[in-house]
Amino acid sequence: MKRILSKVAIFLTFILLSATCSIILSGCKVKDPQKEAERAAKLAQMIEDYKDREFDERMVGVLLTNEVSINNIKHKYTVRDFPEIKLSDMYESSNKRVSTLAERKVNGETLTEDEEEKLKKFNRAFWLTLKVPSRENVLKAIILLQERTDVFAAEPNDIVYALETGPDTYIAINGD
Repeated sequence: MKRILSKVAIFLTFILLSATCSIILSGCKVKDPQKEAERAAKLAQMIEDYKDREFDERMVGVLLTNEVSINNIKHKYTVRDFPEIKLSDMYESSNKRVSTLAERKVNGETLTEDEEEKLKKFNRAFWLTLKVPSRENVLKAIILLQERTDVFAAEPNDIVYALETGPDTYIAINGD
């Protein structure tokens, strides 16, 4: 009886290991405990750093590096390009004039010195909309984005208020 139980235990262990290997090989990632601990520490620090900062709990802004921005100028980014974050939507808010310069450069056109200087400062910009809005999810998304080599910066969408408004000179001039 013990021998049968031993063989059953070995068989079940083999099945479990096989299933684990197939999950790993099929693209399922095993979490690194050290990496998770580092992220948790960063999150705790960010929660403290951002406690007085008012921001939209639905969105994260991201700037790609200059090199990636130029080399991938023709790529139409989608939520699938950011698989580490659960997104419902995203849109690009890059400077269209400079995007056109990047396209010209990628197409092999010669740019003026002034155009080359503008291109050196170019980063494609996106607003990512989270599937599950919360302050914590915004900060987690920022941490994950900052780990990517193609990301120059990631920030929350800050809410700002005007402290003062000046007189409307257009109305005063036209008498309306």
